[in-house]
Formats: sequence, structure tokens, C-alpha cells
Amino acid sequence: MTTANKYLTASPVRTGTSIAQTAARMAATAASLALILVALLHFIKSDLSPAGHMLSEYARPPHGWIMQCAFLAWSLSCLSLSWSIRSQVTTTAGSVGLGLLYVTGIALLLGGLCVIDDPFAPPAEPTLQGSLHGLAAMIGLPGQAIAALLISYSLKKNQQWRTAGTPLVRFAHAIWISLLLMFAATFAMFAQSGGQFIETSYLGWTNRLLLLTNCAWLIAVARNAIAIGSNR
Repeated sequence: MTTANKYLTASPVRTGTSIAQTAARMAATAASLALILVALLHFIKSDLSPAGHMLSEYARPPHGWIMQCAFLAWSLSCLSLSWSIRSQVTTTAGSVGLGLLYVTGIALLLGGLCVIDDPFAPPAEPTLQGSLHGLAAMIGLPGQAIAALLISYSLKKNQQWRTAGTPLVRFAHAIWISLLLMFAATFAMFAQSGGQFIETSYLGWTNRLLLLTNCAWLIAVARNAIAIGSNR
């Protein structure tokens, strides 16, 4: 009877750990898929210069569905990770970070479903889809930058994450630095062109760097969550 009670008591814990590990694997796989799809688009839509065009422009026809799938994969990674590490984040700031990561996932979902307007087209009234895509970007991009910092510093205080904490914090700092570089590239481009998008800028490269740092952080956190869960 004692042995039976022991297993009955332990079962929910093992089940919870298993679900969390599955979510972490999903997060790592989805972030990796987003990077792979974006890499493929550089060959499929080679007419778009990586320096002067944002990743969102890949979502426009033709073959726009591939970039939309990349956005959805990025969204799934954020949502899955926020679920998988919720029991590992023990500080108030970390809990706020988890909430922001969840909101980021929803924003990315919206950004993937709503295609950006052509930024190089003559000025016109923005479409509903274009406006929603812009709103999603304004929420999602700074949202993950802040979430990564809050979550990483919280995990660093967790004894099980102490070894992994420092690299995760570095990845988190790389995200906001990439975001600032993208803002700087945008301001420099508009100052040069009088408020117009031009291909002779570095906006596209900084935009790609931001995606890379975001996905790298998601993968790093997810892999550590998998490793820690396996050791339980």
C-alpha cells in the first residue's frame, strides 16, 4: 500500500515534467524551423536584397506563405517556452517576463496572419492588415527583448539553472542590443531618404540579426529546460 501511494503521489509530478519537456522540445524545434525557413527564403526570393529589405516583406506574394509559416513557428516557440518553464521561474519579475513572452507569441501570430504593406510603394492609406502587422511588431519585438531579460535573470537565481544562467543572460542582452541597432538603422535610413524606405541601408541586416538573437535565446532556454527536466 505504501509503495502504491508513493507512485500515485509521484505520477502527477512526472506527468507535469513530461509535458513541460514536450513543450520545451516544441519551442526549440519551432524556433529552429523559423530560422531554416528564413534562410531558404533568401534563395527563393533572391530579388530582395537582405541589406535593404525587412523579413516581413518576404510574407508578400509570391511564396509569402513561407514567411508566414516562419512567423507562426516563432510564435509557437514563444508560447511553448512560456508554458515549459513556468515552474522554473520563481521571481515576480520573471513571472512578468513569462506574461510578456506569452503576449509576444500572440503578437507574432497576428504578425504572421497579417501581411505587411509594401514599404517601397508610394505613400498611401495603410490597409487594415498592414496596420495590424505594424501593431504586432511594436508589441512583439520589444516584448521579447524585455521578457528575455526578466526571465533569464530569474532563471539565474534558480539553483538548477545557475550554470546555464550566465549564457542565457548574455543571449538576452544580445536581443535588446540587436533591437537598438535596428532602431538606429531605421532612423539613419529615414534621415538619409527623407522618411522613405530605400534599399541602400542596413535595416535588413539588423532585422535579421534581431531574429537570430531572438531564436537563439529561445533555443538555448528550451534546450536547458530539456536537460534539467531529464535529470529529475
